[in-house]
Amino acid sequence: MPRWLIEEALEAGPRWRAIDDRMSGWRVAPPRTNADTAATLIGCLYAANYVRARGDSSSADMTQLSDRIAGLAAQLLAAQHDDGGLAWCGNGPSDAWTTAHVAWALG
Repeated sequence: MPRWLIEEALEAGPRWRAIDDRMSGWRVAPPRTNADTAATLIGCLYAANYVRARGDSSSADMTQLSDRIAGLAAQLLAAQHDDGGLAWCGNGPSDAWTTAHVAWALG
């Protein structure tokens, strides 16, 4: 598997270091939305399935991916409103598209 797939899922590697470098001068970083978190979770799940299929279930990459998946899922579940929905960002009102995207990711 190309190394970049795992690096993308973990938000690590040269591309992410360049993004961090560019954002370091910003006074306020853009908000991380629940939809962003769900998309990252989907990427991590895909990468983990690929690592498993390759027979590397006990690798350090798999450990990192598993920890990241658990953290992202917990973050999304903690953001869920009493009505079952999730806001696009922050504590806003529940958003149907974001809720559907998160439900798909948590599948």
